[in-house]
Amino acid sequence: MAEAPAALLVHRLPGRLRLRLPALRGDAAGMAALSARIAALPGVSRAEASALTGSLVLFHDGPTESLLAQAEAAGLFALRRGDAPSAAPQPGPAPAPAALLPALGAAAAGLLALVQILRQQLLPPALVLATQAWQLARQAMAAAQAAAATTEAGEGAEAGPPAAED
Repeated sequence: MAEAPAALLVHRLPGRLRLRLPALRGDAAGMAALSARIAALPGVSRAEASALTGSLVLFHDGPTESLLAQAEAAGLFALRRGDAPSAAPQPGPAPAPAALLPALGAAAAGLLALVQILRQQLLPPALVLATQAWQLARQAMAAAQAAAATTEAGEGAEAGPPAAED
């Protein structure tokens, strides 16, 4: 009997999980056979296989761990446990919407200045818009630097007092 293909648990939600089977990537017959065998397991309502990506999405009832254990016991795949996804990644702080306004204004004014230049209305409209774009871009850069300095100061306060310089 052939060895069970290695499976990586890529993503899981209650009632749904995605496995990646690199050894079956591009093997339409192998993915279809595996999908049919897994769909026959108790608690599996549907299995969708993609040979193009080597991916298998399972829709199921009940706990994920018992389903994976059943599939492994049946020799359908060998789950590589070290590759299971951890908790959702923690994103960094999102920029405040007010901090984005100067940058958006600069982009809009710059675009309008370009439109005026293309219309060959160079002097009043294009120059005014280009000047406003430049001023807004400078404000956006200053706001970004201030936000970075505030973030660094907050991290520095958590780390303790700075070392004395010689």
